[in-house]
Amino acid sequence: MLCGLVFLLSACNMSQKSTDETPDVDTTQTVTDASQEQQEQQPQEEQAMEDDNNTQEVADEDVEMDSGLDASLSGYDLLQSIDVTPNEKLYIEATTQAEGMEYVTKMTLYEESMRVETEDEQGLNLMIYNSSEGATYMYNTLSGQGMVYYDDNSELFDTDVWNDDEQMNFDVDFEASYFEDIEGLTKAEVTTLDGMEVLYMEIVMEMGEEDYVSKEWISTKYWYPLKTEVYFGDTLTSTYYVTTITDDFVVDETTFSPPKDIEFMDVNQLYEQYDLEDSEGVG
Repeated sequence: MLCGLVFLLSACNMSQKSTDETPDVDTTQTVTDASQEQQEQQPQEEQAMEDDNNTQEVADEDVEMDSGLDASLSGYDLLQSIDVTPNEKLYIEATTQAEGMEYVTKMTLYEESMRVETEDEQGLNLMIYNSSEGATYMYNTLSGQGMVYYDDNSELFDTDVWNDDEQMNFDVDFEASYFEDIEGLTKAEVTTLDGMEVLYMEIVMEMGEEDYVSKEWISTKYWYPLKTEVYFGDTLTSTYYVTTITDDFVVDETTFSPPKDIEFMDVNQLYEQYDLEDSEGVG
């Protein structure tokens, strides 16, 4: 839950007449004509600006502001009024740009299961969590190999292999508690993005000589970030932008099932290998 491109277009159309043959010009008539043309052009420009304003007003009126949020509130007062509805079904396509790289992510969420596809220079990487199996599959389509982790592998978290903060959490939407105490909040307001109502937030954190600035546009319909921008100082370091988001899609039995041609290693085996190497190192 991103990219800003600025196109600078300049055009100069200049017609030059030869100085060898300079025609006789009635300068008085020329100034008079120019003045008359300027007077005629000014009302046209004013009318065009008025038409643009009217168009913008109509566009704003077309936006459905139906979240129930009080647009007159801002900052922490606005955040305290939020009541989040969890997503049971959601499909998202988004583009991320960071560190000179760009990749596309497709995510399918259905009840407790999730499927995430990420395509970059390394090929197509997938993460599938099948809630009925209690299994998480991670693999790359080019390598033909992957890893599987089961929910009952809780003993892994009692070791140095995984930190408590690294336990897999597949919530993709916000809970109301998320908005209760956000450090560094400098701005929060209800606005629109691409015709959708959003909660816009700016968060600033001191990071040495440069400030860390996060800007988020969160859909108030799906409670998912439609756009994010991260800055260090004045430098934009990463963007995330949702191109498709919907809760109207079909899920079949293959959506959350791993392909049969991928060889999976149980993360528990990886743990046992790590534990064995660690024991041999101590001995």
